[in-house]
Amino acid sequence: MNGKNIKNYVFSSILGLAIFSLLQNVYAKEGQLASLAQLKSLFIHKFINYIEWPPGGNTKEMSILVIDDELLFNEMSKLANTKKSTQYSIKIEKNNNHLSKNLKIIFISKAEQANKLLPKVVKMPILTITEGNDDKAAKGIIHFFILNKKLRFEINNDLAISANIEINSRLLNLSQKMGEQ
Repeated sequence: MNGKNIKNYVFSSILGLAIFSLLQNVYAKEGQLASLAQLKSLFIHKFINYIEWPPGGNTKEMSILVIDDELLFNEMSKLANTKKSTQYSIKIEKNNNHLSKNLKIIFISKAEQANKLLPKVVKMPILTITEGNDDKAAKGIIHFFILNKKLRFEINNDLAISANIEINSRLLNLSQKMGEQ
C-alpha cells in the first residue's frame, strides 16, 4: 500500500466507526418502528464490513435471511438495492424454511424462533442476529436491545468462534459487553 491508500483506509475506517457511534446514540422511541428497522438495517449492512467468514462457497454473493420482521425485511431490501457492498452482491430473503447455500446472516426477531433455529446453525459459519429477549439461549452472535431508549448491540464472541466467524476487534470494542446492561 502506498501512503495515499493507507490514508484512505484509515479515513474510511475512522468514518465507519464514527457512523457506528452515531447510530448507537439515536433514540428508539415508541411509534417509530420503521426508523428502528432502518437503524437495524444500517447496522447489519455495516456489520458485513467487520466480519470475516471462512473461505469457501460463493465469495461474491451473500444471502441474508430475515425471520418474522416484515419492516426489517423491507428496509434491508431497500438498502441492498441502493447501497452496494464492496465485497458482496446481497440477496435478502424472508421466512425461508431452508438455509440457502450463500447464507451468511440470519436475523431472528422472536425468541421462540431463535430457540428453534439457533441450535441448528450454531456450528455453521452464519452470523446470527437476534433482538429484544433476555433468554441467553435465544440470543445470537449479535443481539440488539434497547437501553435508555437507545438501540444497542452486544456480541457473543464465543458463539462467533464456534461458528468459525472472525469479528473485527473494532466492532467488538463498539459492542455492549455481555452482562454490562
